[in-house]
Amino acid sequence: MATVQEIMNDLPERFDPKVGAGMNAVIQFHLAAAGADTGGNYHAVIQDGRCDVQEGEHLSPSMTLRMSAADYVDLATGKFGHQLAFRLVAFVEEA
Repeated sequence: MATVQEIMNDLPERFDPKVGAGMNAVIQFHLAAAGADTGGNYHAVIQDGRCDVQEGEHLSPSMTLRMSAADYVDLATGKFGHQLAFRLVAFVEEA
């Protein structure tokens, strides 16, 4: 099973520059430990069709996603799809 750290490390390579074209955003991830996955705080800077992921907190994110590490892994790996995406509405905060 993938971990949050592995997914975050792979995110820049998996990011589709066509989808991110013209987008300038910072997404803050607060992922609570769950089971063996320690979760953590990460932020993704999306700018000029590129995605750069760093560990830690950003000073002024565009939005913040709060969820358990296990739920994030399930979302990122497609395990829950629409069912989990619907639940995400309660965990996203816009700046």
